Amino acid sequence: MSRRKDGWRRSRCRPGAARLRHRSAPPPAGPRPRLSRCSIAVDTSGAAYVAGDTNSADFPTTPGAFQTTYEGGRHAFVTKLEAAGGELLYSTFLGGSLEDGGHNIAIDASGSAYVVGFTRSFDFPTTPGAFQATWGKGDCGPQPCPDAFVTKLATASNPPPPTPTATPTPASYRVYLPLNQKNH
Repeated sequence: MSRRKDGWRRSRCRPGAARLRHRSAPPPAGPRPRLSRCSIAVDTSGAAYVAGDTNSADFPTTPGAFQTTYEGGRHAFVTKLEAAGGELLYSTFLGGSLEDGGHNIAIDASGSAYVVGFTRSFDFPTTPGAFQATWGKGDCGPQPCPDAFVTKLATASNPPPPTPTATPTPASYRVYLPLNQKNH
């Protein structure tokens, strides 16, 4: 395990159980910041791409990122860490004003990142002509149902475009993005 001055703590874990954590130093007052279980993908250079969600107001973002401001609650994030030392190359929040989470990430040969997650935000960013431009507000009992989203980041050093959302059915809520060597 190693600790870095930017608050990231890295540890080696078996595949599928990797964890990255970010912690403020000292921890802020109020609810304890947390980083959810996250998904990690590695590109051909060895850089690690991480998608997940956090409630940390001081979660690190990079200048020029798509969303650098924490809006409160739980937010999805996408981060790229350099291979050799884990330097933060790109990091952004991704979502609207309510609850959002990144669940899976895959990288293609050109370095584009594909992120799958969920949102309960009525203002989750979408592209013109999106299949569903606003949150569907389905009823799942005590909480409203989340919508699924798929986001493509052209490169992890450029801001991602807003992306479409789609309302999941209970059977389609979990989405995985396996890419083979030909990125299919």
